[in-house]
Amino acid sequence: MRIVVAGGTGRVGARVVDRLRADGHEAVPLARVATGEPLRGVVDLAGPERVRFDAFLRGVLAARGDDRDVVTDPLARYFGALLGEGSLVPRGDALRGRTPWARFAAPRTRNLPAGS
Repeated sequence: MRIVVAGGTGRVGARVVDRLRADGHEAVPLARVATGEPLRGVVDLAGPERVRFDAFLRGVLAARGDDRDVVTDPLARYFGALLGEGSLVPRGDALRGRTPWARFAAPRTRNLPAGS
């Protein structure tokens, strides 16, 4: 599994990256955004697919075994603003991960050992 580690170039984060790699994962420090040259702008991070927020929440709940309903209100406002279909999704040159949401949210079969 590919895992991006925020702080993966720091003292603790580097150890997490090393442990993940030792366990067979593709661990990537979030260095381009955190330690690279200033981008002087907004950096969007996204997964490989575009999913409506209500569908995303349904997936999160299902992955956790939670059977609550998600009810969509097309007239709901976000901090007072009425949102459109593409309001809360990255556009353009977003840094995109390769792991689809369903695989990312799937129940984990491997955990890091205690103390890592």
